[in-house]
Amino acid sequence: MRAYEKLGRNPGVKLLNQDMTNFKIDDRFEACVCCCDGINYLTENQTALFFKNVREHLNPGGKFIFDMSTEYKYETMFNETYVYDDGEVFYVWENMSDECSNKIDMEINFFVRDSSDKYSRITEEQTQYIHTIKNIVDMLKSEGFSNIKIYDDYNNGSGVLPEESLRAVFCAEKL
Repeated sequence: MRAYEKLGRNPGVKLLNQDMTNFKIDDRFEACVCCCDGINYLTENQTALFFKNVREHLNPGGKFIFDMSTEYKYETMFNETYVYDDGEVFYVWENMSDECSNKIDMEINFFVRDSSDKYSRITEEQTQYIHTIKNIVDMLKSEGFSNIKIYDDYNNGSGVLPEESLRAVFCAEKL
């Protein structure tokens, strides 16, 4: 409901809450965008299903744009525990890596100050999966995508991804 309120109940915008791997919409689109590392929340099999589903919902020539955190980011930034405090919110973010299954389990404990100056604890657990660039490109090709370009974060780059990139942005086209 809050998302619709922020949109001003714009009749031209339709919000849906569905599983990425098997959503059904009775329409085809010119583009699909998946941001905020959505791919990293999917296993390899789920990612392939998501790509297939996106392809089925795009018009020929339709664009598919998405981002993901890179292996480099997980190797360099997700082996740490982070602490943040701004006076109103305090959090501790712990990462546990499982190199055998290429995943990172995260536990984030938020302590949020309320109006009576007491803190409430909110715990959030997430699992993210580490995908290689090559594997993602291979999956895109096998699902009928072409003209695949990869960018360093959301910069207007040359399409060459540096090894130290923290986020890869893909742009692919449905055949």
